[in-house]
Amino acid sequence: MDESGDDVHETWQNSTSALSFARDWTISLFVDKSGDDTYKAFNTSLAYCNIRSNAFFFDLGGNDHYIVGTGQQMLGAADWQNYDQPHPLSPFGQYCNSIGLFIDSGGDDVYEDWTRETVGEGENARIIDHYSPTTIYANNVRWEYPHPGTDIYGFNNYGIGWDLEAGSDATIPDVTWLDPKPEEE
Repeated sequence: MDESGDDVHETWQNSTSALSFARDWTISLFVDKSGDDTYKAFNTSLAYCNIRSNAFFFDLGGNDHYIVGTGQQMLGAADWQNYDQPHPLSPFGQYCNSIGLFIDSGGDDVYEDWTRETVGEGENARIIDHYSPTTIYANNVRWEYPHPGTDIYGFNNYGIGWDLEAGSDATIPDVTWLDPKPEEE
C-alpha cells in the first residue's frame, strides 16, 4: 500500500515477476492511492498471474506512466494454460480460477510499449531500449487477456485491465459486464 507521492516502480534490467505478480496458488495485491507514478516492467509483472493465482493492481489516482514489454502479458492478464480436463493426480486445478485484475482510476495516463535491441557483439555489445505508444492499453479503455473469442479464452482464466475515470468521490463504477448472462432456452 502506497499512500501518496510521485513514485517510480521499475524492475531492474531483465528482472521479472514483480509489482503484483502471482504464481503457484498465491495472491498478490498492489495499491497506490495517489501520485503521478511511473511503472516500468518488461514482462510477467503488473497484475499478471499464472498457475491458479490471483494478482490485483489498483492505482487510484494521478497521471501515471506505464512502460511494458511489447507483446507481453501484463496489466491484467492471466495465463492461458488448458485446465479443461482434470489431472488424475491433482484435479483441484480444474476447479479454481486465475484472476489478473488491473485498475487505474482517474488521471491522464500514458501507456508505452518497450522493446530491446542488442547492438554489437561480445564485449562491445550493448542494449538499446525503444519506446513507442501502445496499441492495446489507453485511457478510458477496458481490455482482457485471454481475449474472448480466442482458442485460449476460458478454463477459468480471467485477465481484465481497465483504465477508467473515477467519480468525484473516487469510487469505481459498478462492474455489470461481469454479471452472469441468462441462459438461452
